[in-house]
Amino acid sequence: MPFRASGLKLLAAAAPIAALALFASAPGHAGEGDEIEGAQVVSGKAPPVHARAGIRAVRIGPSGPDGPAVEHLVTSRLGFPEYIALDSGAGRMYWTDWRFETIQQADLDGSNVEYIVTEGLTYPRGIALDVAAGKMYWTEEGIATVRRANLDGTGVEDLVTGRRREPGGIALDVAAGRMYWTDGGLGAIWRADLDGSNVEIIMRNNGVPEDLALDVDAGKVYWVDITREDIRRADLDGSNVEYLVTQGLEHPESIALDVAAGKMYWTDGWTEKVQRANLDGSDIEDLVTGEWGHPQGIALDVAAGRMYWVDGGLLKLRRANLDGSDVKDLLGDGLAFPTGIAVDAMAGKVYWNDFGTGKIQRANLDGSNVEDIIDGGLSDTKSIALDVATGSIYWINFGMPTIQRADLDGSNVEGLVEEFRGYGVYPQDIALDAEAGKMYWVEEIERGGIKRANLDGSGIEELLSGDGLSETECIALDAAAGRLYWIQDGNTRIRRAGLDGSDARDIVVNGEGGLQCIALDTQGEKIYWHDSAARSIRRANLDGSGVEDFVTRGVGSPVRMVVDGGSGRVYWTDWGQ
Repeated sequence: MPFRASGLKLLAAAAPIAALALFASAPGHAGEGDEIEGAQVVSGKAPPVHARAGIRAVRIGPSGPDGPAVEHLVTSRLGFPEYIALDSGAGRMYWTDWRFETIQQADLDGSNVEYIVTEGLTYPRGIALDVAAGKMYWTEEGIATVRRANLDGTGVEDLVTGRRREPGGIALDVAAGRMYWTDGGLGAIWRADLDGSNVEIIMRNNGVPEDLALDVDAGKVYWVDITREDIRRADLDGSNVEYLVTQGLEHPESIALDVAAGKMYWTDGWTEKVQRANLDGSDIEDLVTGEWGHPQGIALDVAAGRMYWVDGGLLKLRRANLDGSDVKDLLGDGLAFPTGIAVDAMAGKVYWNDFGTGKIQRANLDGSNVEDIIDGGLSDTKSIALDVATGSIYWINFGMPTIQRADLDGSNVEGLVEEFRGYGVYPQDIALDAEAGKMYWVEEIERGGIKRANLDGSGIEELLSGDGLSETECIALDAAAGRLYWIQDGNTRIRRAGLDGSDARDIVVNGEGGLQCIALDTQGEKIYWHDSAARSIRRANLDGSGVEDFVTRGVGSPVRMVVDGGSGRVYWTDWGQ
């Protein structure tokens, strides 16, 4: 199965901020007898969605019956890519994406990416091509089905259904009119005619076969087994099983053959290697190692002397020469764990920090022209905020821990608040009241707290503290109204208070928890948040009334959120689901 990968996503929304209600939801209950005066009690579940990482945008204003349309601004185009197949003659590659539940294609250099099957798929896995007939075949683990379609994604047909197991890799013997596939749930290898008829098991009680490849001239099928950690082959009817590689494998996931050269190639996700050997298993070679990824599906372009593979850990499509040299990334944008986000609407820029890469980056509001502002070296940055008037960016360096700032171009970095060191105190989120010359932050300590200081780090004040604040990670300010908002008590409550911490009260309560990642639209008088239990982004009036679903599709795991009231857009970073 593929590993989770992450990235950054941004939702931007244009149109008037003060919009009509979308997906208005009825209030639920926090629990029997749990009545809180002045607070909106909400709950709810939404169907699971599969969201990719990146930067996205949605419109806040009125939309169609399915909610606002999501714009993809900065994205890696990959969720959990798993298996890959090549049409070398046409210069195209095809792959399945287990997470997005899509089939995509691109040129062999990674350009001209197209989504060719986007509807009705449930965890697509193995893929194989019959180029002469203009067909592609694939397996779907979620509904235990083998399907095919034209190479452009049209004309989808169900070929084999009702086998309630776990189909994986698939291979074609076009000349004989047959297809073969693995079944990890049953521990079997199946075959059938290309139209789905004459289905039969050729081998069973076989561990967990993950992928297979055919040498039709020699009448052999080769496969990798992820639990028995070996590579085997047999005759096409399943007889005469031979053990080829039985040592040194940990999680072999995909296999491909260069029959003319007498070589087989495979990936091992746990040893993070691409390897090859002779067809009898001798003379094993490491071709690509030490990449800290999770190589999965592999395919060969023998004529061009290249191999292509999918890396579900690094979230990339990659290629190299058949000897492992000249490794190149074809798709993958290098995002790891983006967290904080901020918008400079006047300059048309969005800024974010990446917890994984130690970078602070920015791009145009349409996602173009990505720049590294601080190119690594930061230790676990978590949140950022902008003071556009003075040309400064502030951020929390969670790893040190400290609060720092720099110019908007990344120069003149300075430490502002370093009192956290040695006390087990970790600042989580930061917000600025630039006009008043103040910054506010929340701290993760045994009891938790909200503090503020001058923008140079002096004059630190504790505004709120207590057990309920120990898991507080998000804070937002309405400086004009003199209010601050935060989430506390295990992500079950959204609260607000005066900027000095007085008059604290609940405005939204969800007994199921999952309230995360808040942002304010002070012009439209709305508060937005991510509800992980409902897998949606919701909003309400600033007093907590009028709770409604805002975005219910394409939401993964938002980390930080910001509203650009002038353009009517909401932006957030997202680690995906």
